[in-house]
Amino acid sequence: MIEPRPRPGLTGRPRVLLAITVIAFAVLVLRLWSLQVVHADRYRDLALVNRKRVIILRPARGRLLDRAGRPLADNRARLDACIDKSIAKTEASVSRAVAAIHDVLGMPEEEIRARLSPERVIPHVPVVIARDISFEEYAKLKVLEPLTPGLAPITTFTRRCRHGDLAAQTLGYAGLVPSREALAELRSKWPLTEYDADDVVGLAGLELAFEHDLQGRKGKLVIEVDNLSRRRRVLDNASLPVAGADVCTTLDIELQELAHRLLEGDGRAPDGQEGTTDLRRGAFVAMDPRNGDVLALVSTPSFDPSVFAIPRPAEAVAEIQRLNKDPLRPLWNRAISDQYPLGSAFKVVVALAGLNLPANDERRLTGETLFECPGTFHLGRAEWECYHRRAHGMINLVTAIKKSCNVFFYKAGRQIGPEAIIALADAFGLGKPTGLPLPNEQPGVNPTDKWCRSDDWRARQYRTWVPGYTINLSIGQFPLEVTPIQVAQIYATIAMDGAQFKPRLVTRIVRPDGVEEFAPESRRIELSPESLALVKEGLREVTRKDGTAAGAFMPHLDHLNVAGKTSTAQVGEGENEKNLVWFVAFAPVEAPEIVVVVMVEEGKTGGSTAAPIAAAFLEGYFARADQ
Repeated sequence: MIEPRPRPGLTGRPRVLLAITVIAFAVLVLRLWSLQVVHADRYRDLALVNRKRVIILRPARGRLLDRAGRPLADNRARLDACIDKSIAKTEASVSRAVAAIHDVLGMPEEEIRARLSPERVIPHVPVVIARDISFEEYAKLKVLEPLTPGLAPITTFTRRCRHGDLAAQTLGYAGLVPSREALAELRSKWPLTEYDADDVVGLAGLELAFEHDLQGRKGKLVIEVDNLSRRRRVLDNASLPVAGADVCTTLDIELQELAHRLLEGDGRAPDGQEGTTDLRRGAFVAMDPRNGDVLALVSTPSFDPSVFAIPRPAEAVAEIQRLNKDPLRPLWNRAISDQYPLGSAFKVVVALAGLNLPANDERRLTGETLFECPGTFHLGRAEWECYHRRAHGMINLVTAIKKSCNVFFYKAGRQIGPEAIIALADAFGLGKPTGLPLPNEQPGVNPTDKWCRSDDWRARQYRTWVPGYTINLSIGQFPLEVTPIQVAQIYATIAMDGAQFKPRLVTRIVRPDGVEEFAPESRRIELSPESLALVKEGLREVTRKDGTAAGAFMPHLDHLNVAGKTSTAQVGEGENEKNLVWFVAFAPVEAPEIVVVVMVEEGKTGGSTAAPIAAAFLEGYFARADQ
């Protein structure tokens, strides 16, 4: 009998292997089904994201222009070497990018890696390794870019100040965001601008005041990369950067240059004095009284804002350190940020205060009011001198302004009283900023009751007002303090018969989506025509024969028909006492079109130091107008 063969089959170990294989295949199928069916949308989105890279495109900063549209501050192209950590995600990728920059630029790898520290890395924002590289270096890096994931040579802009130290304090300067606190403040103030630590922002002057307008809006470029993060093609360039707005100022760069050159001087000691070759320290303001336009705003000594531009080489950093430590304070805008005693130029406010008292007020001044000047004035045991102790005899208001007679105004101020003088000074705007759109404008000091009761350390001694304070106030000495821009506003108001225009420095902002205009702003100070006529007559006599500014204007410039006032105030005590000198003018008297304020911190007198500067400027101004 033949026994049947055993039926073929798997037994033992082969059966186990088969089972494992079947289970593994089933798991694989289920996994593929999960990936391709159940979670298909999710992984499709992840794959799309993984092949995309977003590059931030920085806009060109807006320009600062003068009243004729000439650039005062603009940009020049700049080439930077960067590494984008959002693309160079692995250590190997970072090493290749670092090596490429090292090979092309010669930078030490340790320095490159130091600039890639975590606190400097912002998602999707390339880290700037080297700024302002040469075009040859940029071209080499562009060749290596497709082969080196994360390497990002980019084109951007650096700030350029077209006229060096002219108007430096007014225009200001720009630089990198100075601190984390500053960055947080910018982001809080303008969240839609998306500020980051590598942004160039305004740090002073108009650059700071109009930072948001000048900054512009960043764009984004979406590119496709392969599995090695190498760039393949552009997917979306619709979000292009929007350049910053142009800020159009009232400055006239030709007049600014003329005023700067005249005020700065040539390094010779003024008025024949010996012992110094320093350039003059002072301020100059030229304003159109008909609308408040500031035509020139000068502060000397000045500086070149270009040293603050990014990048900053070692010599620029050293210059910035020197500027910050310079005792002459070139970074400070003396025209708006320093407060000075005004001296005799304040006498016009005293005169108008007395002339505009009610007709039945016995304190009132008139054109016939006479005071005798014996050369000195006594109050109790105190003695005040007249101008060079000169006795002017019996004089009226017009002659007192012409001769700058202190004794006349000591007696007039004592008769009028401090309340009327301080009230008119307040109406003119003293003790308050003019509202010029610049940072750090100071309000000055007008000794109102509110100020005398304030926490200002200077107010402590004036809480109890004594008659001697009125005598000092009557010729513009302490406690009165002013800024040159405030003085320009006072004399512009007198020139325009009481119509006071707010100083205007910006006329419009030109944005890609439209223009914002800044119209002149004015108000009226009620002053009688008779009082204004008397004061103007006195101011006109100042520049004529025997006036305190006759030497600067007679006879060759008398045809300009200039009304002006010299002023000399003392600052410091004892051996440190120095003369602070002023000259303020407007012209022509019948139809004023320009007001000029000259202030020199150390001079001889207003007539010999400041008036010639103003005369030369007015001569140049009207000569240009006649061309």
